[in-house]
Amino acid sequence: ICLGIIADDETNPSATIVDLYIYYAAIGLGLPSPHVRAASVGILTAMFPYAKDEVSGMLPQIIRLSNEETWWEVHANLLSLCCTIIGHNSQGPRFGGSTEHAEEEIAVAIKMVNKLFFDTKIPKMLAVWGLITLAPLTSIGGEFATSYVRLLSSLDADDRSLLLEPRPFMEDRKLR
Repeated sequence: ICLGIIADDETNPSATIVDLYIYYAAIGLGLPSPHVRAASVGILTAMFPYAKDEVSGMLPQIIRLSNEETWWEVHANLLSLCCTIIGHNSQGPRFGGSTEHAEEEIAVAIKMVNKLFFDTKIPKMLAVWGLITLAPLTSIGGEFATSYVRLLSSLDADDRSLLLEPRPFMEDRKLR
């Protein structure tokens, strides 16, 4: 779990460090603790920019996890990973994005987002996490943007304004 926390702080890690993170994340995905599985997905999200091919090679295991997992924090980290996969693969090779199978990876990530986020009733914390995480992807347009706006509109007015109104970071408001 600690690796999941420090992985986010890595800037330009060496290949050896990236390999260690990927190794421990791969082990963690198969462990029984949902806390460890969530941290493992978080590690993969943090390492994706440095190890696109390795993380992409784990997509079958990640898809299986998204189909079987029930804990909201694992789902939240899966949404973050999907956002990272879509974002990096959409940038193209000139900007460090786009693997050989970019379109396929984007399609898989969007399918996971739809299943985890749009196609089911989800807890409010996951809805808020997803709305914040996935906001940059609304430029995809089409059904994705429509589903995003539908979910945003389903929040009560106070929670919706918490997300939409510009204000200093979290001021004194909390989700209800």
